Amino acid sequence: MTIHSHNFVETSKGLVGFGADRNTDENTLIYYLQKFSDDRLMNRFFAKTRNYHALIADLDGLFATFFTDSTKSSSGNGLGKTTSKPES
Repeated sequence: MTIHSHNFVETSKGLVGFGADRNTDENTLIYYLQKFSDDRLMNRFFAKTRNYHALIADLDGLFATFFTDSTKSSSGNGLGKTTSKPES
């Protein structure tokens, strides 16, 4: 039995690309993250990557931004900061 699933990338029939609308953007992000997590792709990627320390630093910053309590939005969903309307 596997722990992880990557069904979306295998079954998605929608548009893959950013800029159309939020739903397409979210689905595109899921698609690419699942593609990049493929073992064969990662092995090939690291075989060709010279500066993997920069990648690690970028990922660390991304995870710190979106997966720590200090960046929880006002809705408490932990998905980053929300913007609010300026006070009048």
